[in-house]
Amino acid sequence: MSNTVLFCVAAFALLIVWSAWHGYRKTGSSADFLVAGRAAPWWLIAGSLIASTVSGATFFGLISSYHRTGFSAHWIPLGVAFSWLVICFAVGPRLRRYGRFTIPEYFADRFSSPGLRVVFAAVTVIWMVFLLSTVLVQGGLLFGELWGWNYGTSV
Repeated sequence: MSNTVLFCVAAFALLIVWSAWHGYRKTGSSADFLVAGRAAPWWLIAGSLIASTVSGATFFGLISSYHRTGFSAHWIPLGVAFSWLVICFAVGPRLRRYGRFTIPEYFADRFSSPGLRVVFAAVTVIWMVFLLSTVLVQGGLLFGELWGWNYGTSV
């Protein structure tokens, strides 16, 4: 691996650590963490939500779907876009009206059941483990192809 690649990876890692530390110092409540203290412009929050949803799993999955089925795979991103519109205009205002930031918070308060938060947290953790594993596999494949590394080193 060249020194340039190592330098770029290290510089990017330092940028991420600095950004995380800077954000941590400015975060005082869950509103600050989840919705930037309601001070960020709408386009920044929308872009953040879309970027976190359209991950490597979606990117590589869409490429595979396009390769297998052709143009008809365009229904996948159109369906995702439609679901975002439903969330933004049907679910979002209700969450905001109840003063909640997440769907688990809303359901726990709506049905007076703190246990729902635990159930949703467990489901989210399991989902994130699978999502992270797919991103690691894809990253390993990508870095292996880009830099000729073996799969284990790439992951």
